[in-house]
Amino acid sequence: MKPFSEKTITSLLRWYHEQPELERKECHEIQRQRINVMMNDARKSGSKPVADGGIYYRAFLDGIASRNRLQDNRRLRSDDDLEAVTNIRIIVEKGKLKLKPSPKLDRLHGDLGPVVQRMRNDGLSWSKVSDYLAKNHKFKCGRAYLQKVFVDQ
Repeated sequence: MKPFSEKTITSLLRWYHEQPELERKECHEIQRQRINVMMNDARKSGSKPVADGGIYYRAFLDGIASRNRLQDNRRLRSDDDLEAVTNIRIIVEKGKLKLKPSPKLDRLHGDLGPVVQRMRNDGLSWSKVSDYLAKNHKFKCGRAYLQKVFVDQ
């Protein structure tokens, strides 16, 4: 891995700070891959792998630089990079989207959550729970929505 100047490090960290969480995770994935390659190379050569903080930091900066290069409009090296750039740009745009608040979901997680959990613990089906909420709490939602909200928690 090449060393970075202080100016480059500052700009890379600033870029990293502005990215959504999915993009940051991709940077850490590249960091993990670079560290694994370095450790495996050290083992193959018979030397003891050195795992100090400097190596992790350089791998982290290299991961950021790699992701930054893919997002920039610089010249791409291969068709595989073009596909990666497209996927990255989609991830970044999805991360910028602001999700609308869901009153139904807020109410389910709020005052109706314990009711649903208790009914499910008593052995009632999702359909019965949905019917009960519609009848007694004036809360209409489908069986599939209830199941998605409470099973995916």
